[in-house]
Amino acid sequence: MPLRRNRPNGSKRKQGAQGYEPAFVVADGLSEGFGAFRQRAHFKCVAIAHRPRLAVERIDIGASGNGCILLHQISAYLLVKLFDVLDMLKLVSVTKSYADKIAVKNLSLELHKGEIFGILGPNGAGKTSTIRMICGITIPDKGSIEFLGKPMNDTLQRHIGYLPEERGLYKKMTVGDLLMYFAELKGLSRADAKTRIESWTKRFEADKWLKKKIEELSKGMQQKVQFISVVLHEPDLLILDEPFSGLDPINSDLIMDVILELKAAGKTILFSTHRMEQVEKLCDSIALINNGENVLSGRVRDVKKSYGKNYVQLEFDGSDAFIQPLVAQGKVEVSDRSPKSVEFKLLNGTTPRDVLSSAASVAEITRFELTEPTLKEIFIMRVGETNALLPN
Repeated sequence: MPLRRNRPNGSKRKQGAQGYEPAFVVADGLSEGFGAFRQRAHFKCVAIAHRPRLAVERIDIGASGNGCILLHQISAYLLVKLFDVLDMLKLVSVTKSYADKIAVKNLSLELHKGEIFGILGPNGAGKTSTIRMICGITIPDKGSIEFLGKPMNDTLQRHIGYLPEERGLYKKMTVGDLLMYFAELKGLSRADAKTRIESWTKRFEADKWLKKKIEELSKGMQQKVQFISVVLHEPDLLILDEPFSGLDPINSDLIMDVILELKAAGKTILFSTHRMEQVEKLCDSIALINNGENVLSGRVRDVKKSYGKNYVQLEFDGSDAFIQPLVAQGKVEVSDRSPKSVEFKLLNGTTPRDVLSSAASVAEITRFELTEPTLKEIFIMRVGETNALLPN
């Protein structure tokens, strides 16, 4: 549907904000520029002036001065096409129990279109139970799950690709037959499936394996085949549970590159892993789950910023004799250490200058930086805090 600047039937335009007549007022927007709004904001129509056959003439971000967004002269059809579905996946107060064990408790999450969202948590935290409910493998005892703006159902499940942590491949099948089987399960024709299988297996240097049985492949090769089976039908939502398991660094980088390409293509990715360095590289937003509950969530940048810059990273040549006295005096806590480097958490009002002075008295300092905590450090702190609150 082309955008037109002409007014239908020669009608005169009434004057609205900045001289334009608002046809829609979209609330709850963010005055961050259109690109950021499309990726992050929630929106709802709070006022609609029905104007058939009108297309976009102008869009003003924050034109009303109160954080709202005015869409001037826009059709309802185009509004849907323009914003698409911003809440790709939404969990509201989801609870799941097995016998007397509560696996997931009152969990709420929102994933927006085109973002990579990381679910983090210790073993047994409820991550896999949450993923299984999203995929329809189990059903929540309480709460709701919405996908593409609708309650989750079997039809919508075809728009999801799920890579489980454990292998789900038929060992006696050949790679080619297995990929064709999964593609047809997701509704692809044999012709389309064949084209996509050829493309993806070449991308993963797996095209020579097509006639090999799954049982003949290494663990890493099987992981690559399973990843291909998940993306063949081009799902809107990809759920990746430990996608780097069994992969060497080269193939881990390949998977990472593909994930970033899928994000750039507008796909939404739910990502579960224990590898915090991958989370920091890939994820836009995270949720930390412990004992089935969401104990910390938000955009990665905002989460780290909220903890402040209270860590010192220091690299040195010479003696490390300065470390133990700082620890013994309760001035710092060592969070990472190697023969030529150390990372401290500052305690009890200790300043970076205090640390630098002590270190410089016995060693040559080659790098000194005040930083925010890593996600790994935040993870350890938050899990420790929430476990301390549990009854004995």
